[in-house]
Amino acid sequence: MHIRGAVALLYIDDQPAWVYKPRSLALDNLLSEIFALLGPRLGTVATPRHPQSIEQDGYGLQEYVRYSSPTPGPQRAAFYEQFGVLTALSYALRFNC
Repeated sequence: MHIRGAVALLYIDDQPAWVYKPRSLALDNLLSEIFALLGPRLGTVATPRHPQSIEQDGYGLQEYVRYSSPTPGPQRAAFYEQFGVLTALSYALRFNC
């Protein structure tokens, strides 16, 4: 359940594959482009993975991302490094305003 209503999922082979978003995904696509530009500078471990998006007129579909906790060791270190990148990017782009 979403805060403002139900979330629609598109299933493929009995697995959730896409999430319906009743809004433009232009900002999501911009974030993907920013990650693509920063990727070579940050390296593969530090570059956050962004779900694929399909933008339509006023709505879109976004790749379903299954939740999983990072395991101790390199996966957890990469998680916190990516979190740091997202925090710095949010600050630089003034997402906190």
